[in-house]
Amino acid sequence: MHQDERWAKDGSQTWPDYSQALSKRRAEAAARLLIEAGLPADRVFTVSRGPDVPIADNKSREGQSRNRRVEIDVKTTGAVEKVHRETGVVEAPAPATPNRKPTKADRKSKS
Repeated sequence: MHQDERWAKDGSQTWPDYSQALSKRRAEAAARLLIEAGLPADRVFTVSRGPDVPIADNKSREGQSRNRRVEIDVKTTGAVEKVHRETGVVEAPAPATPNRKPTKADRKSKS
């Protein structure tokens, strides 16, 4: 069966449709983690690309694995540049987020 033909067992979804939906879920999951970590929700945006923007050849398992990704593009406001000018600090630890819910990674690192 060609991957563009009906893919779901019930014939309801094509492979590109499934892949696009999966891409959207991955992007939204990454956005939720950023928001839970303290980023303002109105500053977090997602774009899902699905199978139309691969970075590797999908003919190999390694290429397929590389194409299952979430890319995060951080854009800063003038505040970061102002702090750098005033303090000379280029990198600083992330601020504490006391009201943040623990993530799976947090729970895993404690075990």
